[in-house]
Amino acid sequence: MKDRTLFRAFAASAVTALTALPASSEDAGWKEAVLEQNKAFYDAFHGGDLPAMEEIWGHAEPIILDHPRGDRYDGREDVMSYWQWALPGSSPDISCDVTGVIRTGATVTVYCDELLFEGTLEMKNIFHQEDGEWKMIYHGPPKRQGLS
Repeated sequence: MKDRTLFRAFAASAVTALTALPASSEDAGWKEAVLEQNKAFYDAFHGGDLPAMEEIWGHAEPIILDHPRGDRYDGREDVMSYWQWALPGSSPDISCDVTGVIRTGATVTVYCDELLFEGTLEMKNIFHQEDGEWKMIYHGPPKRQGLS
């Protein structure tokens, strides 16, 4: 619990520092756009919407779905095969309480607590700018990212 409190304090200070930087006119609204994509991910998941899920995930960068139960899916084909299997008939009520947003160039990490009927799960969603749009490239627990 102490680590989580320290993490939240660090994430909050990093978000404050990064959002204080001036944005160029072409870059304005990046945070809102990323948070909208983050919401779209959870909406697609909850709604069992495979076409929406396919639209959210990136094509240009390597993508990873690191399932909290331990399974790992690498690459677009593997990740989309998982969603094709998991989404139909599966619409668990999961919501995302965003706890931090950190941008590094063309990559934004959204930290959130997923609120499930079983409890709360810390998760990390990474988005990368691709052809002017923010696309998901990673979803999973923060401690098992595996991206370099």
